Order: sequence, then structure tokens, then C-alpha cells
Amino acid sequence: MVRRVAENDDAPWSEGFVVVVFGLWLLAFLLKHGGSAWDVAWHFRYPFGVFEAPHLVNICGSAIAAALIVFHTLTGKATDRFGLMIMQGGFALFLVSVLLDALNHLIFGLDVTIWSPSHLLTFAATTILLLGV
Repeated sequence: MVRRVAENDDAPWSEGFVVVVFGLWLLAFLLKHGGSAWDVAWHFRYPFGVFEAPHLVNICGSAIAAALIVFHTLTGKATDRFGLMIMQGGFALFLVSVLLDALNHLIFGLDVTIWSPSHLLTFAATTILLLGV
């Protein structure tokens, strides 16, 4: 028997759609991770600059993550309230850490270690965001 879809049914938010949303999350984290790993190797050879290739890859991942957080916030779909709050908090902390990292580089210059406080905060914020997802 064919099931008739009611007008208020969540048909557009089907299981396949949720898979696409979380596929985009996977892409965002792969870009962020790939950009970060590449960035460490990049700065052993090239001086610090804001819009270098590894940073652009990381920024693309962060932009996808920001768009997904806006989507989850506006629709409430493919997430629960607690997970959404963790995502929002992790991303807000990530934005603060990026500003602190830029300030750290302006004051102290190139920092090729990943163990600086601003880099650790960036990794912690991304981990919190990942836990929310």
C-alpha cells in the first residue's frame, strides 16, 4: 500500500537528507584538519601570511561549519538542542581562538609549534564543535 504524505510531514528532512547534512559536516572537518596539518608543514618553508593556501582550505571548512550551524539553528533539524548548544559554543570559542592566534602572530611573529596556547585553544574549540556534532 502506498503511504500518502501529509502536508505537514517531514518528508524533505528524510533520512537521505540527514546523511547529506552529516556528509557536509565530514567535509568541513576534513578541510579544517587538512588545512591545519598542511599549515604546520607550510610555515616551515614560508613566512606567515593570512591568506595562504593552507589557511584558505581551513577557512573553507570553517565556512561550511558556520553554514551548517546556521542551518541547524534556524531549522532545528538533524540535531538536538543540547548538541546544538555545544556546536554553537565550540564554534564561538573557535572564533575567539582564531582572533587570539592572529594577535599572537602579530606580537610574537611566526610560531611553527602547534603547542602554543592559541593553537591549543583552536584545537580544543574544534574538538568541542566535533563533540556537539
